Formats: sequence, C-alpha cells, structure tokens
Amino acid sequence: MSTTIGSEGLAAEQGVHLYLADTPRDLAGKCHALMTDASMRKGLGMAGRELLESRYSRDVFQRTVSRCVSEVVISL
Repeated sequence: MSTTIGSEGLAAEQGVHLYLADTPRDLAGKCHALMTDASMRKGLGMAGRELLESRYSRDVFQRTVSRCVSEVVISL
C-alpha cells in the first residue's frame, strides 16, 4: 500500500505489486479489501516479493555497483 507520490521511482505496478491510495477513504477501502481477501493478499505478497528479489535485493545492488565501478575504471 502506498500513495502515488510514495511509490514514485519504484518499478512497482498498481494492482500487481502494490495498491495505491491517495485519500483516506481509498486507503481504508484498500486495507479492508486486503484484510478480507486472502487470495488478493497472497498474490500481492508474492508479486511484491518477486519484485524485491529481482530489482532491489542486495545481490542486484552489488552487481550494479560492481558494473558501474568497472565501467569507470575502464574509462580511465
């Protein structure tokens, strides 16, 4: 769950990895839906975990930093 502004810059897709709610009424509605729908919770959790592991894990970060450092060193 996030606001539109709070999710800026993330590779998360509305309804797949998270739900966006920009008003208190929308937030309450989305929270209620998640609390009462186990399959929705499970699907959102699984998709969120896959996104985390594929885009934001420590291993991905280390590979990205290593690649950037190598590119800088090679260009010197």
